Amino acid sequence: MKLALPVLLVAMLGLSARASEWIPDPSMVPSPRGPLHCGERFRLIADFNGDGIPDLALSSDTSEFGNAGGVFTLYLQNERGLYREHGQFRTNPETVSLERIGPKVRLWLFHRLGGWIGQIGFHEGGEDGLSDFRGITIHPGDSGTPMGRAMAEAVFRNSDLPIQIQLSVTQDGVVRWMDPRQARLLYREMLLYRE
Repeated sequence: MKLALPVLLVAMLGLSARASEWIPDPSMVPSPRGPLHCGERFRLIADFNGDGIPDLALSSDTSEFGNAGGVFTLYLQNERGLYREHGQFRTNPETVSLERIGPKVRLWLFHRLGGWIGQIGFHEGGEDGLSDFRGITIHPGDSGTPMGRAMAEAVFRNSDLPIQIQLSVTQDGVVRWMDPRQARLLYREMLLYRE
């Protein structure tokens, strides 16, 4: 029993050391392709922690996205150009906004629950990662309420920090990032070329 506690502590320290490890840009590593995965992802480039250095949020494979979006992993960048994982969140790339409150930054998101209902809320960044999501249910969209639409518009049209949305195009193991409209045009060309 006395040996188990030190072994457990060493194992826990090893896990936390790996989780806080600084790595090269993870968005430049190709995502695996397969029968259920296209191998393409979204990335959001923004200063998620307000330190003046652009960070990135990298999505899961776009094949896993539904109406409610997909999972993004937030990576903070340091002054040497290395990245460290800082938490995860679920959203569509178009429903992300950043609010600066003093030295802190709130990450605002919308979780779609149905055609005209969803939760709007935020995560706060801290030393140990993102806080739990804090949100309320609103009714935006065409069949929603005027207040629900106004709340969503106020949050997602007024980000305090700019957010760049990009979509990957991977060819021959090389990842390129571009505006989603440009990427979709290139996908169509690639599909036509294959036929």
